[in-house]
Amino acid sequence: MLVITPVSKRRFRLVKCFTRNGINVPSGFEFDGASIPRIFWSIFAPHEYLTSSVIHDFGYARAIYFYERGGYDAARDWFKKADTAFLAALKEDDRRVARLFYNAVRFYRWVKYPKAR
Repeated sequence: MLVITPVSKRRFRLVKCFTRNGINVPSGFEFDGASIPRIFWSIFAPHEYLTSSVIHDFGYARAIYFYERGGYDAARDWFKKADTAFLAALKEDDRRVARLFYNAVRFYRWVKYPKAR
């Protein structure tokens, strides 16, 4: 079960360790939830995807850590692991949006982190 506390309007802190789809997120990890543009909030409420988001955000935090230090192979592995776990979590939570959100984060990664393709 996901146990979080708000840190600010769009940031949360994990109160208790959380494991899902092969990713173990430690307590104390802070994340911003689903980065859904405000215009779409009436269709896709960001708070409905916190479980999937914490997994994805943690995996990306690890990937970016390696990417910024030149560890592109490790970054690629973490990006792939985070995307795969995110898709699996979305399928469990809301199959309607799974492929849409998955493709959106993959496109973002492809554009922002070209050395880890």
